[in-house]
Amino acid sequence: MELTTTAAIAHKIIKAQRAKGTLQLRNTPLPPSNSLDRLIDEIHAAYKNRSGKSHGAFEADEQNYPTAANLRKHFQDQSADFVATSHALMQTLLTKANEASSNLATGGSVLMAHVTSGGSQWFIVTILTDKVSAAIDNNLNLVDSVHLDLNSMRFAGRVDITRWLDNEDRYVSFLQGASKDVSDYFLRFLGCTHPQAIRKETTRLVDVVRSAVNRLDATEDQREAARSLIYQYLNDCAKNAEPLNIDSLCNRAWPDNPDALREPLIDPDSGISDGFVPHKTALKGLVRFEGKGPHWHMKFEREAVTEGNIQLNADAKEITIKNVPDEVIARFQNDFPEP
Repeated sequence: MELTTTAAIAHKIIKAQRAKGTLQLRNTPLPPSNSLDRLIDEIHAAYKNRSGKSHGAFEADEQNYPTAANLRKHFQDQSADFVATSHALMQTLLTKANEASSNLATGGSVLMAHVTSGGSQWFIVTILTDKVSAAIDNNLNLVDSVHLDLNSMRFAGRVDITRWLDNEDRYVSFLQGASKDVSDYFLRFLGCTHPQAIRKETTRLVDVVRSAVNRLDATEDQREAARSLIYQYLNDCAKNAEPLNIDSLCNRAWPDNPDALREPLIDPDSGISDGFVPHKTALKGLVRFEGKGPHWHMKFEREAVTEGNIQLNADAKEITIKNVPDEVIARFQNDFPEP
């Protein structure tokens, strides 16, 4: 889907490890250009395709985490323009980078942008570093070329402004970073709190995984095998209290083409957090079907369908159970004797 850049601005945070940082601020938005559009497209694509994202919502404590308040002034109250909003956000970024627990943080070029696509709008912020490489100039001389290195994009966040203003949940997402110190620093800058309901988070994961497997270009037997491998991996994570890793999950369950499974799982719009320990009971949704009617409740393992013991006739709205054990039949006849 095509992106439209409504506003963008670039700043710099100048900071060495274990030293206090300073800011270099731009006072006007970046002018529209093909270069800017290309950069925003590349950043958005790189962010969308990276694993290791986490999702959440803004902290309620806006005094210590003022990013939500500053964004609200621009996107809701319209009491601050984009440049002033970006300056306020940079002050928060510098404060969090200078905190003692984040003293390993370093600086870089900070790009902030308001982008729209269809009926959605996002605020994107990323910290990039410069990279020196070689280029051939117009006189065919070899010269140094300095450019932004998207491959080193360890810090990036996205606020779904539309979802946020509509009072929906899980509208903030961010790259977790290579180290906990890095991710915590950027997390505190965004003012984002992780969802605490791990069972609910696992249920969301199960729903997205089921949908992703169903879309794989494969036979049903192959998809069923993938479901089983995914369940085994996630169940081991839950049993051993180890955080899931989406890349590891996809490589194990669909090794010939892991990206086919990975793409829907890392899509920021899917809202799947990487790196949390799954809830073991909630994982049963991958291998068990459960449904309710007005006066009944059924639950069965997927094998009951794949082995032909439970069959659906959708047109007749009927589910047939075969190979019912004798003791179940006897109990049924005892409870519901024929007239």
